[in-house]
Amino acid sequence: MLDANGVYTQLTLNDARTIVLEKAALAGVEVIAGSVEDQIKEFLAQIMVAVDAAQYASIVKQFNPTGTDIDLQNPGFPRLAAASAKGFLQIVNGTAGSLSFPDGTIFTAPNGLTYTNSGTSVTVAAGQTGFLSVESVETGSSQNLPADQTFTGGPGGTITNPQPFTGGRDIESDSAYINRLTYYKSNNVSQQATVAALKELLETYDAAALYVNTDNDGLTVPIPIPPQGLNCVILLASGINAGPEEIAAAIGVLTRRFEFGNLNSQDSDLHPILQGSSYTGIYPQAYSITPAQAVGATVDCQVGISFPPDTLSEEKQKLAEAFATGFVQRLIKLLSGSEGTYNFTFEPLASDPVSSTPTVSASENGPAIAPFISIEAVRSLIAGEDNTGNNGVQLLSCDNLTIEFDPNEYEQSPILLSIHAPYEGSLAVVNFRLDALFSDGTSWYDRFVTLNPALITVTLTEAA
Repeated sequence: MLDANGVYTQLTLNDARTIVLEKAALAGVEVIAGSVEDQIKEFLAQIMVAVDAAQYASIVKQFNPTGTDIDLQNPGFPRLAAASAKGFLQIVNGTAGSLSFPDGTIFTAPNGLTYTNSGTSVTVAAGQTGFLSVESVETGSSQNLPADQTFTGGPGGTITNPQPFTGGRDIESDSAYINRLTYYKSNNVSQQATVAALKELLETYDAAALYVNTDNDGLTVPIPIPPQGLNCVILLASGINAGPEEIAAAIGVLTRRFEFGNLNSQDSDLHPILQGSSYTGIYPQAYSITPAQAVGATVDCQVGISFPPDTLSEEKQKLAEAFATGFVQRLIKLLSGSEGTYNFTFEPLASDPVSSTPTVSASENGPAIAPFISIEAVRSLIAGEDNTGNNGVQLLSCDNLTIEFDPNEYEQSPILLSIHAPYEGSLAVVNFRLDALFSDGTSWYDRFVTLNPALITVTLTEAA
């Protein structure tokens, strides 16, 4: 039962009996042991306990729901279903004849995962390069794939993915579902045009960002935005090769939510912009839409650790690997990333270093466009509270922690995020949206990060 402060205390059978006896006394009813009144008292007390338990269960479902209870409370905001990973393939034809890839061609990645070009086809002439949108045959976060993999399938050619495959997800977990519900309910109270438009965009695209300029002068840095206009960045399966059908939903959202018109493209080699137009009445509405592009990332981490006293040497490798895997898994969750193996080395005091390639799973969250990343926040992940493999292993020092972001653009230098910043030109914080990271002074506002575990290296050294 709930007290005056709303705190629940379980009603016991003895407490219920006392309540019934008090009520009986107030009514002038004498309850003698073994009498009919005593039997009625016992019956009423049991009913009170059962009703109390049912009421509490109902309160728990309302304020702390789980499973289908969450879905039932939010019929207009359904849980995200499992989804396939999507992306595009680059096909280089080095043969003397043309290569045709009809609808339904199966492409196999190096790890054995399969993808298909459902609803699309392409024929690549001799000596030419073609592009083909594909999606995974199976659903789930495990279907996401890092960039630059080599595929087999169809009649041949050199088949690779210049951009990562993203969007693959398992059915949304309770925690992720509640977090998304909370975010949208708290941010959409006023239904401001930008917030409402972003919510609607995310119902179609795996990632999106809106940048609005209300001034009469156009912006060029750090984010190019036309005067009295906006820049809409969306994650498209076909990347910069996307056609009108992939941006149609975005144009529809922008047309409904905004009154901007005649927006001029500020396209560049670094930030390719797709153009789309829609008519509202007799007036054309034109919007600049920028496809999000992946940023490659290499992570290097060197940590000093200690073990509980009397830890057997054969257990230290296992504990150290669990400690490192916990960090890598949290890092992938933070920045987004694919399933795979990372590079791990353990340097014990009494024996030679041991290397292995432990497996980590893909992030449940999709990539964030233009993230804000602090090296200190990453460092805090090393010995996080949810490190289930800790078992008394203690972090003693973080001797090195660097993340190198490569924009994968011609003549553009990588950006180094380092625990030793500002050592050797490194940074302690990287704001993809605001920092002038490209040499032309623009930011990485249209970039996202998905970690490839193969580019993550963790070294743990046992301290004396």
